[in-house]
Amino acid sequence: YNDFRKFMQLDTQQVALKVAKAEDDYGAEYEMVDGIGVGAGVIDRLVHMGRSPLEVIAGQKASDPRYYNKRAEMWGLTREWLQKGGSIPNDPDLIKELTAPLYGFTPKGKIQIESKKDLRNSGSGSPDTAESLIHTFAFPVAGDRVNKDDDDYDYRDNYRNRNVGRSTVTGY
Repeated sequence: YNDFRKFMQLDTQQVALKVAKAEDDYGAEYEMVDGIGVGAGVIDRLVHMGRSPLEVIAGQKASDPRYYNKRAEMWGLTREWLQKGGSIPNDPDLIKELTAPLYGFTPKGKIQIESKKDLRNSGSGSPDTAESLIHTFAFPVAGDRVNKDDDDYDYRDNYRNRNVGRSTVTGY
């Protein structure tokens, strides 16, 4: 999909309705929603609507030991997907935000992405549009399978087929 929708100034109820409509329009099985801050209200509303959103917590432990946290892992998986030919809309905000964060390594050698606070302080702003894409890489999904906890499962296998498991909002 290359249908890309952006919404501004919506409350959590309105966002939940947009997500539910997109899920219905695309026939998607899952929606990944940031579970911190405003997204928590969106998740609550989606659950009350009978939906099953997958809560994304960027600060949680990464599944891949190369990464410091889930946020770094999602950015890394997005990077790998794009390098393998993933397609994104020609959206200036998205492109700017995808290229803004720097990365480094923790003392233990894990990949860490520049914090949102540091991005804002450097004048780049918060990468909200980019995060709508990277959150689609939070969990491996394929058809009716979501595997958030299986340590033996190679989640990268599901990312080789780009026609499954994308966000209902971004269409990826």
